[in-house]
Amino acid sequence: MRKHPLVTGNFYHVYTKSIASYEVFRTVTDYHRMVELMKFYAYEKRPTKFSEYFKIKDKSVNVSKYFQPNDKIVNMISYCLMPTHIHFL
Repeated sequence: MRKHPLVTGNFYHVYTKSIASYEVFRTVTDYHRMVELMKFYAYEKRPTKFSEYFKIKDKSVNVSKYFQPNDKIVNMISYCLMPTHIHFL
């Protein structure tokens, strides 16, 4: 349980790492999928499941039109994806 509550408008360094130095990201596709996950889950209301969203072959389709700017719950300032761990700001 978190000792201090998360406060809207504050900045947080969030990180996680794999167990026993397991490589979570092994291919370029793994990294791309994570970036898409970050974009998708930045919104409280989502038009579909991520698995369906990710199946869209034509990424030129502007899927952002399905998300409402006011529904965004996270602003990602920076991130670093490494084979065994992730950092978010």
